[in-house]
Amino acid sequence: MIWFKRIALSLMGLLLLAYIVYHAFVVPYTSVRTEAALSYSAKETVSVTESYVIRSEHLVSAGAQGVCSYAVSNGSKVANGGTVATLYASETAAQAQQKLIALDRQIANLETLQGMSSNIVVSVDQLEKQLHTRLIATLQAAGDGDYAGLDEMSQTYLTLLNRRMAVTDSTSDFSALLASLKAERETLVASVGAPIDTLSAPCSGYFISSVDGYENALTPDGIASLTPEAFDEIVPDPAITDAAFMGKVVSDMEWYLAAKVSFDDALLFVEGAELTLEMTSASADALPVTVARVNKSAAGEDAVVVFKCSYMSAELSALRDPSFQVVLKRYDGLRVPTSAIRVRARQHSLQRQRLCCLQAD
Repeated sequence: MIWFKRIALSLMGLLLLAYIVYHAFVVPYTSVRTEAALSYSAKETVSVTESYVIRSEHLVSAGAQGVCSYAVSNGSKVANGGTVATLYASETAAQAQQKLIALDRQIANLETLQGMSSNIVVSVDQLEKQLHTRLIATLQAAGDGDYAGLDEMSQTYLTLLNRRMAVTDSTSDFSALLASLKAERETLVASVGAPIDTLSAPCSGYFISSVDGYENALTPDGIASLTPEAFDEIVPDPAITDAAFMGKVVSDMEWYLAAKVSFDDALLFVEGAELTLEMTSASADALPVTVARVNKSAAGEDAVVVFKCSYMSAELSALRDPSFQVVLKRYDGLRVPTSAIRVRARQHSLQRQRLCCLQAD
């Protein structure tokens, strides 16, 4: 009996050892290879190299000879009859006028802060929130290339900073700074002198401080008849120059972008479809547009696709013939190698089994 117990114990020990070895080395091992799956975005695009920006543009005559001092920034909104520029006799006078406008703004802001009564209760937390919001908006406008209102936004941020200082520091006094700015203003007023002429906006809209000769050749009224043949015949008007005109006013907030594409690419566009454009020369990542027209050629070789857009910035207002990509579709998901894809055949096996059962019946 003793030798039987020894053999039994030895067998149990061997089985336990085999169990441990199996779970230690065999079970963790797997022959399935893994691949890293990364987040990826793919898109179907159509590249455009020939295009024209079409707007409802109204020219502003340069008037008398002189140096122009713009009263509004490029891409800013203007009212009908509002002053867009002032002409001065010299460059020095024009520069002094621009500095005078900035000084008046600073003086007005400081006088407002100086006149704040000490018994007015102002929430510091609210000021902090306004500062944070204004700072983010200013940085975002600078990053997007929207420089039209950047100066005004930065001035507003500076005013909020001064207001917080006036609230949190009871010893703040802007009297000395106000006196210095007013003295500087008096010196500038003497150097500016009287303007030669004042230029007004012919209509309400947004102002663009440049001309290129296409203002009368490209109009929204001609979109329906803008075929590829008419597209190739567009030429600028040599009479429209910077010497004769100091800018233009776009009366409609909606503008158009006519693109010449191949006939095959034109089949990908449907009127009314909402797409996005990615400009090559502009900082706007995704420009929302709507397909307004698809004008095919009589010969059937090319087509003109007209996109409608209502987004505007100072950078976009300077574009006339940009290159861009039209994003037709975008796919977001995980990117893995094709060799790592496996198709499970269980569903196909079940279908074969059901087919065999039907045949047997």
